[in-house]
Amino acid sequence: MKRKSILYTEWVSTSRRARIHPRRKQDMRSMIMNEYPKRKHLRLIEYDYSQSNYYFVTICTYGKKHLFGIGDRLTAYGKTAEKCLAEIPRVFPDICIDKYAIMPNHIHMILVIKNSTDETARMYPRPTLGIAIGNFKSAVTREIHNTEPEIKVWQTGFYDHIIRDIPDYENIWTYIDENPIKWDSDEYY
Repeated sequence: MKRKSILYTEWVSTSRRARIHPRRKQDMRSMIMNEYPKRKHLRLIEYDYSQSNYYFVTICTYGKKHLFGIGDRLTAYGKTAEKCLAEIPRVFPDICIDKYAIMPNHIHMILVIKNSTDETARMYPRPTLGIAIGNFKSAVTREIHNTEPEIKVWQTGFYDHIIRDIPDYENIWTYIDENPIKWDSDEYY
C-alpha cells in the first residue's frame, strides 16, 4: 500500500473543510443580503406612470460631476442634453417638456404626458415616465460616448414628483426658474 505524503493529506483535509453545501451557500447569501438596507421604491407602486399628468423630474449626473454648464454657458455636453430634451416630443408625441433648467450636475424639468384619443396612437403602448426618461438618458449618453466613450454620465434612476394642483405647479415652476440664479449658493457648487 502506497503511503500518501503529508502535503497531500493536508491539502485534502483543507479542501474538504472549504467545501460548503449548496443549501448552506444559499443561507449565507441570504444572510449577507439581509445585512444591507433594502432600496426604497422610487416610484409609487400602485400609480400608472403612463396616465395623463404633469411630472416634476430631476436627473443627476454620475458622481454629481459638473458636465453641463449652466444657463447660456452650456458646455458641449449641456448642448447635447438640451438637443435630446427637444427630441422627446418627436419620439413620444404624447409627451412634451413644459419647462426645464440644465444645471452643471443635474437637470430639472416639468414633463407633461397627455394621452391622445386618436385611433392610431392607441395601437401602440403608451409610454411611461420611466421609458421617456430612460430614452432621454440613453440618447444623451450615446451622443457623449461618440466623443468620450469612457465617461459615466448619469446616476441610476431619477427623482420624480407628481404635480397634483396649480399651487404645486407654480411652486415647481418658480423653483426651476430660480435654480440657476441660486446655483452659486448650492451645496454642490
